[in-house]
Amino acid sequence: QVKAEVGRAFLSFHKNIRVVCKKISQHSGTFRTPKLRIIAGARRKETIHRESNSRLKLHLEKAYFSPRLSTERKRISAMVRDGESVLVMFSGCAPYPCVIAKNASPKEIYAVEINPSAHEYAKQNIKLNKLSNIRLFCGDAKKTVPRFRKLFDRVLMPLPKGAENFLSTALR
Repeated sequence: QVKAEVGRAFLSFHKNIRVVCKKISQHSGTFRTPKLRIIAGARRKETIHRESNSRLKLHLEKAYFSPRLSTERKRISAMVRDGESVLVMFSGCAPYPCVIAKNASPKEIYAVEINPSAHEYAKQNIKLNKLSNIRLFCGDAKKTVPRFRKLFDRVLMPLPKGAENFLSTALR
């Protein structure tokens, strides 16, 4: 009851927010997804997040996403030089590829994600943002990246835990 009251109060102060959820489990599993409970607002967990000239559609329990990383995504996009080839391993619903493509001028961005749901949202986000220089791949980065047989100017590995296990794949 108290949580619902707090949620409703939050909605009344923030007119741009339609749903308030409470995390009931941490990010877990191969796909790094949380469990959430809606405490106020619309009965949905799919949303469109806006940041750095991009719109990102996702289901909060089906794809890893952290709005706290928006500053990092913007910082990285500012580092990308014109004409670069960029590889984003563990690309999720494509926040890094979308922010980079919208705020820099890379030649191409290859994005690899193992979670089929996140990959489907990435496809939608490429269309939603009208981007044409992003190639999406659904699969395990250790198996998918070596098949590219190309070099990249910049490799991103935004995996919170265990990215060091993929260094040899990235360096190849």
